Amino acid sequence: MSTRLETVSNSASLQTSERVAGLKSKGIPVVDLTLGEPDFDTPACVKKMAEDAMSRNLTHYTSARGIPTLREEIVDYLMKRRDAEVSADDVIVTPGAKQGLFYVMCSVLDPGDEVVIPEPTWLSYGDIVKLNDGVSVFTSGGMGSYDDAVELFRKTRRDACAIEKMLFLRDYDIVRIKAYLSGKTVPVRDA
Repeated sequence: MSTRLETVSNSASLQTSERVAGLKSKGIPVVDLTLGEPDFDTPACVKKMAEDAMSRNLTHYTSARGIPTLREEIVDYLMKRRDAEVSADDVIVTPGAKQGLFYVMCSVLDPGDEVVIPEPTWLSYGDIVKLNDGVSVFTSGGMGSYDDAVELFRKTRRDACAIEKMLFLRDYDIVRIKAYLSGKTVPVRDA
């Protein structure tokens, strides 16, 4: 195994999920909030659409960025709901939010870059940062705005050196910010 893998912890959410399953198997009623697994079966209309797609032989590899028509639908959604100016070239479809965050971290982190992660947080965020050679900076209190995030970072890191690159990671939402303690900021638009 890679030494990099040895630095990450076992998934606490999977361990807890296994414990919940064990309790349920003993007839103990438990509300399971571990994995975000829906408490309902796949809707019939979704199953039918999957069957229709297989009938049309839509079973082959597609673009690594996602099915082009799906990406276009996402663009339409973002433009209508969020008034975002995006194109299909700006959209990448991932198999899940954590996988998407992992891809982003692979793309933007350099060794030693710090990622501010407000708590409470999803358990795997720190390991996602660590696997990409970043340094997690856990903070309490959450954040509401960019200014709150910068202030939170300043309170967490009291040194006076310039911050070349900061990433703020919050629930399924990454904002990349280039900031300096002088107050000069260049935020990337949060779509």
